Amino acid sequence: MKNIYKVLFIMMFVSFTNSFSNSVVAAVGDTTVVQAHSTVTMSNYGNYDAWAVFPNTGIAYGKVMMRYRLGCPPSGCSPWDYTTQVTARVKNGMFDSTLTEYPKFTIDGAIIDTTYTTTNLTYITFYNSITQSTDSSVSNLITIAIYGDSLNPTTITNTLYQFPGNYYNYYYNTSGVIVDSSYVSFTTTWILDYYDVYSAPFPVVEPYELARVMTPYAQGYPVSWYRDYWYNVTDYQTVLKDSVLMRVFYDGYSSGFTADVSFYFIEGTAPRTPVRVRNIYPVRYYKYGLASDPIESYLVPKKFEVTTGEEQALIRVIPSGHSFGGALNCAEFCQKNYRFVIDGTQRFTQLIWRNDCGLNPLFGQPGTWLYDRSNWCPGDKALAREHELTPFITPGDSVIVDMNLDTYTYNGGAGFDPGYYLTTHLVTYGTNNFVTNASLEEIIAPNNEFEYSRFNPICNNPIVKIKNNGSATLTSCVIHYGIKGGVQQTYNWTGSLVFNSTATVTLGNLVWGSAGLTPTDFEAWIDNPNGTVDQYPSDDTLRSKVGFTPVYPSQFRLLWKTNNAANETTYQLRDDLGNLLFSNGALAANTIYSDTFNLAPGCYELKISDSGKDGLSFFANSDGTGYARLVKTDGSNSIMKIFPADFGTSIIQRFTVGYFTSLDEQVNNTIFELSPNPTNGKFAVNLILSDRLDVTVLVHNQVGQLIYQEAKPDFYQDVFNVDLGDQKPGMYFVSIITKEGKTTKKLLIY
Repeated sequence: MKNIYKVLFIMMFVSFTNSFSNSVVAAVGDTTVVQAHSTVTMSNYGNYDAWAVFPNTGIAYGKVMMRYRLGCPPSGCSPWDYTTQVTARVKNGMFDSTLTEYPKFTIDGAIIDTTYTTTNLTYITFYNSITQSTDSSVSNLITIAIYGDSLNPTTITNTLYQFPGNYYNYYYNTSGVIVDSSYVSFTTTWILDYYDVYSAPFPVVEPYELARVMTPYAQGYPVSWYRDYWYNVTDYQTVLKDSVLMRVFYDGYSSGFTADVSFYFIEGTAPRTPVRVRNIYPVRYYKYGLASDPIESYLVPKKFEVTTGEEQALIRVIPSGHSFGGALNCAEFCQKNYRFVIDGTQRFTQLIWRNDCGLNPLFGQPGTWLYDRSNWCPGDKALAREHELTPFITPGDSVIVDMNLDTYTYNGGAGFDPGYYLTTHLVTYGTNNFVTNASLEEIIAPNNEFEYSRFNPICNNPIVKIKNNGSATLTSCVIHYGIKGGVQQTYNWTGSLVFNSTATVTLGNLVWGSAGLTPTDFEAWIDNPNGTVDQYPSDDTLRSKVGFTPVYPSQFRLLWKTNNAANETTYQLRDDLGNLLFSNGALAANTIYSDTFNLAPGCYELKISDSGKDGLSFFANSDGTGYARLVKTDGSNSIMKIFPADFGTSIIQRFTVGYFTSLDEQVNNTIFELSPNPTNGKFAVNLILSDRLDVTVLVHNQVGQLIYQEAKPDFYQDVFNVDLGDQKPGMYFVSIITKEGKTTKKLLIY
């Protein structure tokens, strides 16, 4: 079988992104990988086809993922944001033919309707300016080619030569003024007729769009650049079978990107088994606001039969608006809604818009990458929108689906006719395969995959996404997490998730220290959904590679300069409990500020935000240029961090003071424990050193003030008590210092 290989996973992990969360997924069985396109260079509005041979449909697959990789060709990437699409082109079992009309005659080689001729010689009169009188000439002969054989409609069977008739000749006086006329009669009327010829029947190909990605403004990108976009295409198993022609479409006039498409079939059980997929409105560019070509003439009500085996249904839509100009800048930069009317009742409304382009991980593009757009951002996906249709269908009956858009009249001004690329699918399923099944869908942080770069690295409070794959509403579960080989912690989640819905969960404290290991992997798993056993544990566990936060000194400063729009820019420095420690005051335009931070050991987040979503500098506005830097205060004025000025909506730097996330928190073989923790203020320190050393014990509050200090000379091991009962509730930092290093632990006083 062409382009297929199979990998057997036994107690191993396979790394995928996006729906696999740029994380590593626990083994669920054999995985078959199917390659379609391999580094195909795209250019000039091209369609690029490749056959994919998919695995045996008799095998159950719990998840099917598609990886779509954009890259730069050797000639370099294009500087423009173009639409690219991946579609599966499947024969739907129906046949069609093409109608061709052949004329039964031609007039002087042209197809002309209603011609009048005569076999008699005719003349044409005209005014002769030399003789100043009426003159005449013989009319030109008309050649009439007759196609008299319907079985050979392109073969001439006879040729006639006649003169024109059915017109008037005019007579002139010496001044060239018409004074009389005479009618020229005709003997034959030629009324155009055709032979209707149908081509041999051919199978109808149904296109199913699986992905739509907009290329970035990539001028100057290295030829080694690429980005992976992952799609969960589990619902399309009934389409992705046997041999399928996969097509990548490139809607751009200049060369500049490569495409790779591959599929990962993972054996197992899906939350619900897909029955079939049908196009409601097939993928195409639908013009918007044109009276001569209204979009409503295409988005008409469609009736679909629902069989007795189709117990559930979903509508999936991929909309994206393109072209702009005129009063509203439609359709790329105007906010419009679509609506679905189901059996005559409006059920769903969705705004076709993305308001997060300024948070694109692919920031700093040499174009208007940060402008919010009609459901897409340069270098990112057009998002698929899903609407659960199950409550509105009856197995064994039919359903009428009608899509409508907000009204709009285009009055000109755009580069090309505004419109929407639309794909609308009706997916049907059997019943749920599980009553109780919670899955871990994504590790957002810590995760060093590019997709999550805006959220990483972190030093505390991991972020994960969970999903309910069972028919029973998920109200509780336990999430276990930690650095691989280190201390595993738990988080008790409660909420209310109906089937197929997700929740993003921020977990608690993260212990970085491990038993002699340098932490490189973070792992998390979910169990005990609704206080019972998960019926499908294969989708419970994820792992991610870890990026490490920098370590900054306890004192440093933020040196920054505002631009012309000083009121748009703010900063906030918070600890890992979310407490606000520092922020800016009133700001003046084009002014340099220097804010000094004094911090206790701990984990922190510095966030610089811009309400205009265009950072401190952007080429496409008149806000001028600002900057932001982190600078040492030890007299060297060394720069620790330079923030890119064109960061868009916001930029975040997380860091630690007093300890490393990338190293074991223990000093050599030191044992350092605090108990109880949290505490009412009184706690015990259990300290064991590898050698006798002089020890200093320090406690700082969350703003860096030293509130406790004790020296313990020639110390080896002991348990001693500390009383901080006079301190306010909050986070504190207990440090031990020896000549071999410093170790800090957090202490929470309630």
